[in-house]
Amino acid sequence: MILLKGKKVIALVTAMSIALSALVSFYMLDPTYESNTILLVSNASAKPVTVDGSGTSVENLVNTLSANIPQTITTYKEQMLTTDMMTRVIEKLDLGETYSPGD
Repeated sequence: MILLKGKKVIALVTAMSIALSALVSFYMLDPTYESNTILLVSNASAKPVTVDGSGTSVENLVNTLSANIPQTITTYKEQMLTTDMMTRVIEKLDLGETYSPGD
């Protein structure tokens, strides 16, 4: 009963709190985390592989996997060329004076 009488005050305090936290998080705090990812999605068969006398299911699996090799190579290339990876290589090989990740 007491809460129902003060529902306008509760709604006002809640709205003000949400607005204040939004202002602080968007305009006063610096972002502390940023992430990028590269995903490899393949169209592999979800059927279980069984080996029978003819070997057809194994051949199907090999065909499916070999069809994805160009996509996998392209994905690995993209991963190697990310700024994070290039920075780690430059630091490990002590190339900081010669190269930067954007070169």
